[in-house]
Amino acid sequence: MPQPTSDPVERFVERVNAQIVMAKEAKAQKDINTRSAWFRKLGAIYSVKIGRAAMDMGNGKTLFAADDLDEVVTILEEAKTLIRGDEKLKAQIRKHAADRSERLKRGKKK
Repeated sequence: MPQPTSDPVERFVERVNAQIVMAKEAKAQKDINTRSAWFRKLGAIYSVKIGRAAMDMGNGKTLFAADDLDEVVTILEEAKTLIRGDEKLKAQIRKHAADRSERLKRGKKK
């Protein structure tokens, strides 16, 4: 069993991979936990966000539209590629992880 990584960017990429698996399972009509999915069926399209908090992927864009689950997978794959190559996105992920960690620490002190 692989050891969990302490790098927030790699943990985020692992979450993207989990979402890709989830979209493929949804396409295969398997039951998925829709509460944790980053994609939702809205009428004829799917709304896709990257991350639980809809990360800004550039130009202020946080939501993406997909015609089908194959396109959801494509969007998630492209997001993964962008994250690995973009230092600003990596910094955004690290900052979000640090902020969340700080909030959780404050909550435990109460």
